[in-house]
Amino acid sequence: MKVILSFLITICLVGNSIFAQHKRSIDSLENTLQNSPNDTSKVLTYHNLAWEYLASNPQKMKNYTLEGIALAQKLKFDRGEYLLLNRLGDYEARQGNYAKGIEYATQSLRIAERNKDLAGVADAYLLLGIIYGNNLKKYDVALEYHQKALVIFEQKGQSSSLAATYNMIASIYGVTNQHIDLAHQYTNKSIAIAKQFDNEDFLGWCLSTKGIIYKYTQVYDSALFYLQSANEHYYKAGDKTNVVINNLLMGEIYLKQGKPAIAEILYLQQIPIINELDSKGLLRDSYQGLSESYAAQDRYKEAYQYHLSFTTLKDSLLNEETNKKVTTIQSEYEKEKQEVKIALLEKEKELVKEERNGYIIIFSIIFLALLFILALIMRNNRQKKKSNLILQEKNEEIESQNEELTQSKEEIESQKDLVEKQNIQLQTANITKDKLFSIVSHDLRSPIGSLKNLMDLIGNNQVTPDEFMSIFYPKLSSSISGIHDTLDNLLHWSYSQMGGIKISPQNIHIQDIINENFALFAEVAKVKQIRLNQQIPPHTYIFADVNQVKLILRNLINNALKFTPEGGEINVAAQLEENFVAITVADTGIGMTEEQVKSLFNNQLQVSTRGTRDEKGIGLGLLLCKEMVEKNGGYIEVSSTLFKGSAFVIHLPNNSFHQ
Repeated sequence: MKVILSFLITICLVGNSIFAQHKRSIDSLENTLQNSPNDTSKVLTYHNLAWEYLASNPQKMKNYTLEGIALAQKLKFDRGEYLLLNRLGDYEARQGNYAKGIEYATQSLRIAERNKDLAGVADAYLLLGIIYGNNLKKYDVALEYHQKALVIFEQKGQSSSLAATYNMIASIYGVTNQHIDLAHQYTNKSIAIAKQFDNEDFLGWCLSTKGIIYKYTQVYDSALFYLQSANEHYYKAGDKTNVVINNLLMGEIYLKQGKPAIAEILYLQQIPIINELDSKGLLRDSYQGLSESYAAQDRYKEAYQYHLSFTTLKDSLLNEETNKKVTTIQSEYEKEKQEVKIALLEKEKELVKEERNGYIIIFSIIFLALLFILALIMRNNRQKKKSNLILQEKNEEIESQNEELTQSKEEIESQKDLVEKQNIQLQTANITKDKLFSIVSHDLRSPIGSLKNLMDLIGNNQVTPDEFMSIFYPKLSSSISGIHDTLDNLLHWSYSQMGGIKISPQNIHIQDIINENFALFAEVAKVKQIRLNQQIPPHTYIFADVNQVKLILRNLINNALKFTPEGGEINVAAQLEENFVAITVADTGIGMTEEQVKSLFNNQLQVSTRGTRDEKGIGLGLLLCKEMVEKNGGYIEVSSTLFKGSAFVIHLPNNSFHQ
């Protein structure tokens, strides 16, 4: 017993000496604060002092934090403000005001997000995780915040913050007794990183977490070793609160080891320090430990006295804790209500803005569509004149040759055959051109005429804004979308016919392209009550031109939506082959006959089959898909069953095939 007393007294003497060193560090910061001008460096000095006083003098820490926040706001120094808001949230949580702690941490998060400061965002996530885990015991919510912070810190390569996050996740795993091996790996990483920094409190915290994990897994000797090691560093940092917490934990371990006398001494030594810290929770735990220590030594009178003190304090704290949790829940509820209200106001504002700009957008789209059609007409007229001129020149050349040259019958027949082939080619080009204009006029004239009629109604004030948004706007949006798709395919087809399409292949993440297309067609699918599904492995890449792949998938998904009745579904899947990735777009639509499948890629323009809601097309989409897939080194396959659905499979090179 004398050896034990001597050992504990020695620790206290060493602790007093180290606390003196901590005081000198604080004195240096106080002196810097007094001599600093009111600039951003002074705000950061306030923050450093808040850290130093957080455990040893919480009230002084709060005063410095509030002064620092006021100066940061005056200087419009956002980084200093969100750092100090985090410290204020930390202070309130330690005082049991969890709702206030969450409020300040959330304010810090908003400022960091506004400044696009990922490090600040991660710091706020870390504090929110600490409050939800350590204080509210909502370990699933806490773990979610810590894992968000971990992703950011790993990207930024911030060692100290990374170590803190490892430590918090390991602590949750230890308390919930899950993933213990991973918890030890995380604490080993955090301790290794902490040793690189001159921060005794931080290193003590990492060592304490390691000890706590050993305590929960009942490896008591290792737990005592790490908790004692942590206290050595807490003494150097002047962190009295964590020294007391660790000593109470060691008292529990000594009781479990059947050493109640040592536990008694530890518990008694903490009471004066706890009174100085004014912590009811720590005082309650020390009373409980003393009651159990005396009971284990058959000193039932002392055990009963401390048990009464423990019970009284426990009931008092339980009432306070319940009130604080109720306040926290109410605060979160009010915050959610406020966020919903703000979202509704923003939505109303956006609708007003859309209504105001709607007319301008409509006129702009109509003007651009007409301009594009005019350009196509002029271009095709030039091509027709050029074709006629070539034909005329060839005819004149034949006549001249007939007049000037004497050729054999075979040579003349050969020349005639050549001219006839050229005439057939020119006639085919003219037929294709005429077919194109027939389809363009058929598919564009009707929706543009509808747009004109609608504009007349609007111009004559025969349509109210509510009628416009509820009745005409959806149809208008669908019509404009159809015109846009038609013009887009016409443009790419024109480039193709002129040999203008070039590819710029690169590695493409398939899932991103699919998500983008699903977002594009989400409203159409919702109107037709069609489910959009995908089974894309998360790390699937292809090597192709990104814009052409987007156009291919947009046409295939658009066709699937067009020919799938209400209540159907569209499934997009990807499968890795040896040198290719097979991307399948399958629907539960009306399907095709064998003859229709064979005629899909015959390189001739045709008016496509109307969709389930009378949707129109000009048959260019699939021709473009086939041509672009082949230009990117792939191929396309089609299978279909009438009234059951169709499946289009495009095979494109994977990235490893080109490395």
